[in-house]
Amino acid sequence: MLFLNKKKRHPTVLLPVVIFLCLFIIYPLFRLFLESLGEGILTWDRSVTVAVLNTLAVSTLTTILTISLSAPLAWLTARTDIPGKKLIEKQVWLTFSVPAYILGIAWIELLGRNGYLFRLLKEGMKYSNWSFPCYSLGAVIVILSIHLYPLVFMSLLPLFRYQDPNREQAAALCGFPPLSRFFRITLPLISPGLTAAGLMVFSRSAANFSIPALLALPIRKEVLTTKIFSALSRLDVGKASFYSFVLMGISALLFMFQQKMLLGKNYTSESRTQREDIVKLGKLRYPLFFLLSLFQFSTGILPVAVLIISSFLKRWGLPLTREFLTLHNYKALFSGETKALMALGNSLTYGIIAVIIAGTAALIVSYYSVYHPSRITGFAEGTAGLPLAVPNIVLAMGAILSWNNSVFPLYGTSWAIILTYAALFLPIMLKNITGLMNSIKKNTIQAARLAGASSFRSLWDILIPLLIPGLEAGVMVCLLIALREIPISLMLYSSGQETLGILLFGMQSQSYGLEMTSTLAVFIIVLTMTGQSLGRKIKKNMRKIYA
Repeated sequence: MLFLNKKKRHPTVLLPVVIFLCLFIIYPLFRLFLESLGEGILTWDRSVTVAVLNTLAVSTLTTILTISLSAPLAWLTARTDIPGKKLIEKQVWLTFSVPAYILGIAWIELLGRNGYLFRLLKEGMKYSNWSFPCYSLGAVIVILSIHLYPLVFMSLLPLFRYQDPNREQAAALCGFPPLSRFFRITLPLISPGLTAAGLMVFSRSAANFSIPALLALPIRKEVLTTKIFSALSRLDVGKASFYSFVLMGISALLFMFQQKMLLGKNYTSESRTQREDIVKLGKLRYPLFFLLSLFQFSTGILPVAVLIISSFLKRWGLPLTREFLTLHNYKALFSGETKALMALGNSLTYGIIAVIIAGTAALIVSYYSVYHPSRITGFAEGTAGLPLAVPNIVLAMGAILSWNNSVFPLYGTSWAIILTYAALFLPIMLKNITGLMNSIKKNTIQAARLAGASSFRSLWDILIPLLIPGLEAGVMVCLLIALREIPISLMLYSSGQETLGILLFGMQSQSYGLEMTSTLAVFIIVLTMTGQSLGRKIKKNMRKIYA
């Protein structure tokens, strides 16, 4: 049979999956380790120390600011009578729809020396002494916090909304005041989820490349991700490998710490029933709603509005009058002049092929991990999840070392991007599939086998139809990543292999100007919002399966 060979202890179908995992996950990371040894301690100088400290500072402050923004917002939305709750959640989704790099572009257009706020102050208030630090590590922290707070908000919202109220009610009967109940009861109950969210923010901040490259690199402030890119731009592969290994070490330590902190802890909601003990805000109800609306307008609606306005200008920086408005930018975007259609086709093609590879591997690994666990399936499952602990730019660096002048010369071909995407997508697909696979009763498969169905037929006719919601959700997430991903594509592409992320990253340097960059940014936002809308519909179907 295809999926179970009774004469052997391990299923033979796992062999190609294990080979794939070894070739495209373990081998690149091992090559990176060997290459970094060539530089070793000799490469560690003051600039590396500064980059490491900048990385840790940006990640720490971003985590603190993100949690400070999202936790109160999630609590107010879930536990109080603040008006406009659905509107608040929709605005959070809007902010989440804007990729981090595009938020950075909007930041420059709004707050830069010739930005819209500067022109408003100069022309409307006759104030021209504008010196806002648009390019700085502080700007990186703010943009990353705006970009990541929706993820933390969406993680904490169900914890507040569906938490079992019995303990808090018991504390209230014992005379504990509301503030004391929050710190002694509510906060400890959500602490596993809060810890998971904080570690996720720290990890993503440390691994982010696009925002430091946009807002810090122009003033020669470097973090580890930009230092890797700078070394590789100078063709200094040894130093780039060493910097990558240092960043991977930080990410691995963080990942292990996360697993240890969350081991045995439940960070999901305790109840599926929404709480009814709503906190009355009284006179603060509408002032708080106004402040929240102002915050969300500034972080979600305003950046998109700025980009839309700029996309209709003949040249960014011109006055907002009718004579300087045009549709030419959108015509140029789709006419072939900017390679946007080619880049969209490449992003979708690479993403679809990669997600097929990742989805097939994840399906096989998940099936045998759940129904036929063994040492080899445990190895496969652990290896498949490894890219979660590896920053995208490190995966790209490993691919360069592995497939340049090797037995398999993939570097410079589209397959280098596709297979690195597949490694990146594998943990995402595995998580979506395994979650549903565990919810399916094993006797369903056993009944099919007793009826004479082969393992393949049981998988195809019974499991896959039940797994379709998880597969669809994983595919949608992966394709959205492919549409906005920058570091992997940027480090692995050759001419003709440009993706949307590469095109967006390089537009300013190719003399297209901020007006064309804004046009492409608006197009990517529309694609992202459409994909996320489909993703939310798929998640509703998944909830029915879990129920």
